[in-house]
Amino acid sequence: MNGVINDDQAYTGIVVLISFLIVFRTQTGYHKFWEGTDLGYQLVGDLSDGCSDLIAYCEGSKLEDEEVQAFQHLLIRLASLLSAVCFAELMGGGIAYEDPTVPTKFMEYELIDFGGLDDDTRQFMLDGQGSPEIIYQWIQIAICRANNMGTFGVPPPVLTRAYQDLGLSMIRFHQAQKIVEVPFPLPYVVALQLLLITHWVMTPIVCSGWTDYTAWAVMFALTNTLSLWFFVGVAMEMDSPFKQAMFAIDSKALAPFEPSTYGTAAHIRGATAEFEEDFHQRPCACCDDTTGNRA
Repeated sequence: MNGVINDDQAYTGIVVLISFLIVFRTQTGYHKFWEGTDLGYQLVGDLSDGCSDLIAYCEGSKLEDEEVQAFQHLLIRLASLLSAVCFAELMGGGIAYEDPTVPTKFMEYELIDFGGLDDDTRQFMLDGQGSPEIIYQWIQIAICRANNMGTFGVPPPVLTRAYQDLGLSMIRFHQAQKIVEVPFPLPYVVALQLLLITHWVMTPIVCSGWTDYTAWAVMFALTNTLSLWFFVGVAMEMDSPFKQAMFAIDSKALAPFEPSTYGTAAHIRGATAEFEEDFHQRPCACCDDTTGNRA
């Protein structure tokens, strides 16, 4: 094999080039992983802050306690649903669903009293028609109607703080969608793969001239080849921080609105059916049978 490659400089040049490309590829994946982690926690924090503000703003309300509690219960149910749907969509790959069951993956999360929502809303979600944008719109409508009814004891300028927090949570979600849906540039990936294949072909030939022992030549070839492919695989794993994998973000642990972590959960389940049904019909209207739109 010594006559095939007489000079190692060409091989060394390819190794240097591949190493540079892999370093850049790994840095990009590392950045995407931590950016996705930051956005996930920011989404959770903004959504929690917005709901906490709204519940606090109910102090001094002009309405009866039952009506105020009805709004609070509805708010937490919808916020729990919004959190689950956001992370389910991110884990499923965003808008371009490869798995047709992704729109209903939110049921795998521990929701707060999903059964407390009205029948049409539950069926709408179970049919896979719900999206984070739609649920966010339901929350906004509920807040507007609650404000018109006098649910809040603060002036409107103060109420805008909650709108800002909830709006920021949706901004974080759409920024996270960019990480999930936009792949690494294909030309770069193809060029790197071709160089790795070239390196894989050349390595056994070059390593055979480094030693007179077959076993050592095989070890050198495997070490050189597998080490490069290993870091490419690491970069590919870090490119998808929300996918279901051992080293990805545990989005189910991130969900802030779980019965075990949110103080109003037990209180929500104890709500009476009379004011629940009355308030649900107003801020969370039923689906239109002909258009599928919300009233």
